[in-house]
Amino acid sequence: MMFTGPPDVEALQAKRDIVGLLDALRYAEDPAVPRSAADALLAIGVIPTLTILHGDIPPVLARALPDAGPRQLIAATREVDEARRLSLLQALVRTGDRRIAAVLHACLRDESPLVRRQAAVHLRVLNNHNSAFALAGALSDEPSVCWQTIKSLRGLCYNDERVQFQEIFLNGKDPEARAIAARALGAIGDDSCVRTLMEGVETAGKRLRQTILIWLGRSGNRSVAGPVLHVLNQAIIFGDVETMVEAILALGRLGDPRALDSIEALRKYSHPVIHLAAEGALRGIRGWDWPR
Repeated sequence: MMFTGPPDVEALQAKRDIVGLLDALRYAEDPAVPRSAADALLAIGVIPTLTILHGDIPPVLARALPDAGPRQLIAATREVDEARRLSLLQALVRTGDRRIAAVLHACLRDESPLVRRQAAVHLRVLNNHNSAFALAGALSDEPSVCWQTIKSLRGLCYNDERVQFQEIFLNGKDPEARAIAARALGAIGDDSCVRTLMEGVETAGKRLRQTILIWLGRSGNRSVAGPVLHVLNQAIIFGDVETMVEAILALGRLGDPRALDSIEALRKYSHPVIHLAAEGALRGIRGWDWPR
């Protein structure tokens, strides 16, 4: 649409003339016109249309986006392709509006691993401590997303968040919530968190115990190598193969040489899975290539 003068944004909005409003976004003679056009488009609720028609997000729209509300913005991120979802997320974060955290929380469940990973990055930049629990829920994601989530979680979790995770893990009634808290404590990985995990490992059910061992290994905190060895020895006595495997792998990830003799002995164990786990753990302890 060609304008002979400043576009009448109010009239375009009243007619719901989306094409006219999109053209008004590009009107360069008066900076107030693009701002009004962005507000009008947001009021009509056509963020998905905007992101489809534009290869990137016009700066004036990026500044106006927070006024749309998290629910509408979440819908917008779901209706465009991956590249434009990433562009939209970057535009949202540049606004600095803390309400955008709700959009990023939803993007942690996006179908695209790249979008999920970028959402974790942006949550760290926003430094919103209310995001700690959303990030903890994403720790079971694939490795590339998981490790970015760990970095973001470590940057966000101070004493209050740590205490809440510890309380949920030790006293929570919901098994899934306890598992999420266990992952979070292992991801944070400081002495207080790993001590809490070790408090619960003896009394935890089998599935939660395996989660605890996985995240003790990923914590990178070698102070837990002794207690994990104890868990391994108990599992050997009771013939608990699943717990043995997770304890062996945890010791391999921790890389503590004190575990060498015990794991070397398990290479001769009759169960093939135990043998393979021991081989891998020995590579980790000796500093060879080992998937963390």
